Amino acid sequence: MYTETSVVMHGPREQIFALGAAIEDWPIILPHYRSVMLTERTVQPDGTIQKIATMKAWRLLPFGKIPVGWKTIQESNTATGLLHFLHIGGFTKGMDVYWLLKPEGDATRVTITHDFPLRWPLIGELVAHRIVGKFFVDAIARRTLHCIKAMVEATAGSLTPRPPLLSFAKGEGEQERGSIATAGASDIPYESSPLSIALKQWREARGEGSNCG
Repeated sequence: MYTETSVVMHGPREQIFALGAAIEDWPIILPHYRSVMLTERTVQPDGTIQKIATMKAWRLLPFGKIPVGWKTIQESNTATGLLHFLHIGGFTKGMDVYWLLKPEGDATRVTITHDFPLRWPLIGELVAHRIVGKFFVDAIARRTLHCIKAMVEATAGSLTPRPPLLSFAKGEGEQERGSIATAGASDIPYESSPLSIALKQWREARGEGSNCG
């Protein structure tokens, strides 16, 4: 199964990237995400931030909603534009996901690609494409992109784009291993970024609910 979900956004690329990278804040700013539990964060020598998280969302339907969940490794690097997810747990284990941000005129085209080989004899590709790809993956990705699009275009760049904040106190969970900083599951004092908090307040002020996208 391979899918591409693409939306053009008129907003700062840095702001779009920051929101895509800040998975800890997705339940704050994206109403279809139930929870994101960060269990590990590693900073690589090249500046790539690697996070391991358990993510839970809703597949919203006209008559209700279906809970879905998975475990993922996310890699993000603002300098190189890398924004990559590898699902390591759940039904979609093995799925590769990339966010691609490319200039398009005075806007940014944001494309999310999903690549998921489901190795079931006879029906694997059918299930992966029709059920996983179209019914779940594309629907959730499309809602995510449209929610972010609504936020960045409504704020018109008035909010300062910042990456997610994750502050550590020496001796309280942070370890230095060479030039790689790591944190364990119970040692991550995460603080939501001002950008995400401001967007949450913006959405609540306008009565934005679960129907964005």
